[in-house]
Amino acid sequence: MWETLVDLGLEGKVALVTGGSIGIGAALAHSFTREGARVAICARGRERLEQVAHRVTHDTGVEVLPVVADITSEEQSSDFVRTAFEHFGRVDILVNNAGDVGGVAPRTPQGHFMGFTDDRWATTFAIKFYGNVHTMRAVIPYLLQQGRGGRIIAVTGNRFKYPRDRMMSVGPVNAALTNLMKSLADDLTPHGILVNCVCPSAVVTHRRDEQNRSVAEREGITVEEAARRRDAEQQLGRSATPDEIADVVVFLASERAAYISGTTIFVDGNEQRSAF
Repeated sequence: MWETLVDLGLEGKVALVTGGSIGIGAALAHSFTREGARVAICARGRERLEQVAHRVTHDTGVEVLPVVADITSEEQSSDFVRTAFEHFGRVDILVNNAGDVGGVAPRTPQGHFMGFTDDRWATTFAIKFYGNVHTMRAVIPYLLQQGRGGRIIAVTGNRFKYPRDRMMSVGPVNAALTNLMKSLADDLTPHGILVNCVCPSAVVTHRRDEQNRSVAEREGITVEEAARRRDAEQQLGRSATPDEIADVVVFLASERAAYISGTTIFVDGNEQRSAF
């Protein structure tokens, strides 16, 4: 009889997840631990971070280590990676998920081009681009030292390929990050460290209600109509769930994806308009 379960080969591995206190990050903690991987999550806020760690550990029986860290700080990024390594004794996977790229938080502002000052551009790049640089710079020496390969995955967003007005900061920062990840794959794949991007479109996260209210106010429509229009834009008639994005990331981090590197996987329900 054929075995129906798929072993992803993640049992005992250690995954680091940034932006782990909510949304896709919290879903990643669940998905990794369900496969037997131990997880360290970081975010700026302690309360929600610890709540996620406790809940996931309770649900799966696998340890989740919460580490308060702001990845815009190189020092705090290094502390996160070092703390995880010292606690677990190894590091195998880094998933860079942090970054409020939806434009709701003031750290990644939304608006038209003429409304963006240099400070606003700098703020946007600090978390999504330099935040990734900081954590990758910190984790790569551990991966090379261990000599067991590893995975580095960035959760980007499809506005890097399909720009949209009022989302001026989102596309450029994700374009820069996606370009960097491809170059990094060239550098690290010969060492067995596989580097990829996962690119979602609309995802139902904690930002959704505020996004709908913002659209409703701008367009002069009800919040309910704004929500309906957003889902109608998706070919599947709905947005993705955080779990649907997390599951693709976990697959890329697994032994079942051992020949995938230097690519961007679109998880967008056929929103992309290119066959290539």
